[in-house]
Amino acid sequence: MNEGTRAQYDANIRAILKNWTVATYQDAFPESIRPTSLGTSAITILKGISSKKTLTDAQALFIRECKDSQGAPIKAGFVIIQKIWKNLQETETANASAQKSNQGSSGRKTKPKRRSTGTPTKNVGTPKVSSY
Repeated sequence: MNEGTRAQYDANIRAILKNWTVATYQDAFPESIRPTSLGTSAITILKGISSKKTLTDAQALFIRECKDSQGAPIKAGFVIIQKIWKNLQETETANASAQKSNQGSSGRKTKPKRRSTGTPTKNVGTPKVSSY
């Protein structure tokens, strides 16, 4: 890992620890699904999750997603963390769309009514040119 990547990785871990008030990022996961390690991409995604969800909410998502086909717990990893992140983004997008559509009563844009700026003029067309 080069210096820039390492610095970003460390910054992301510090953000996770701060957002969720945990000693290590692994502490964010319940013991039964706790990963042994995560790569840079998973840590970046986990930082995003930590900025949008409380620790309790995130743990509920981890527990729900970290199951095999028989329902037994499996260790959290990149694929599961990425799936949770995508679901969060899709939910946000859907909520934003719903909010936009609820802003207008009919959902369509209407032009504002034109207000008169004074008395109407008599000769609105082309001005007459007088000859001398």
